[in-house]
Amino acid sequence: MKKVTPLQVERLYQFTAQHYVEYYDVQTELVDHLANAIEEQWQENPDKDFEKALYEEFKKFGIFGFMNVVEAREKAMTKKYLKLIFKELLSFLFLPKMIMTFLLITVVCTVFMQVPYGGYVVTGAVFLILVWQAYLAFKNRKARKQAIRANQRKPYLLEHLLETCGASLGLLHFLFQIIIHLPGDFQNFTFWSVVGFSVFMSFVIIIGYVMLFEIPRKQNEILQQVYPDYHLAM
Repeated sequence: MKKVTPLQVERLYQFTAQHYVEYYDVQTELVDHLANAIEEQWQENPDKDFEKALYEEFKKFGIFGFMNVVEAREKAMTKKYLKLIFKELLSFLFLPKMIMTFLLITVVCTVFMQVPYGGYVVTGAVFLILVWQAYLAFKNRKARKQAIRANQRKPYLLEHLLETCGASLGLLHFLFQIIIHLPGDFQNFTFWSVVGFSVFMSFVIIIGYVMLFEIPRKQNEILQQVYPDYHLAM
């Protein structure tokens, strides 16, 4: 049976890149599919030209080309990224991090109850976290591109999500829209209402902390678990 050569495999990688597939893992998935499909065509017609077989297979992806595949992989990896955040968030409900959570809730609750317009103080702090996160996401994306260019390698999809905080920037934006509609002064609220608001705000702060510090600190470990060959690309 006629097989795709290493040179033709490189051509397939080049072809996927030309059609707006940026990430190495998504490219590899498509290259495997295209190579198998071309070899199946060669079973019926061994003399068929490689490029002709490639374009015939590409047409099967429809008018949007590889975009549907890329979007599906982005959704899958975004879910994986959000699960990582949720897993880290759960750790703040158990010892020893539970102590940090309790202290944070206590501080936020005290600010709400004792500081005039404490709601604005806490909202301002969360706003600064969001701004800092957006800045780091931009900075990390720029640094990643420079590192990849220097190492002459292609980025992985999950690597991109980890270094730019992924779709969770949208999540924090949604949370912030809720926060800005909270009252500025909680001194006339009941104790349990203030506690409820304090718990909510504290977990917004913890989510930001997880995305800014906890996940990036474990980035290489996470990537090597998902991509066993990741260390070879570094």
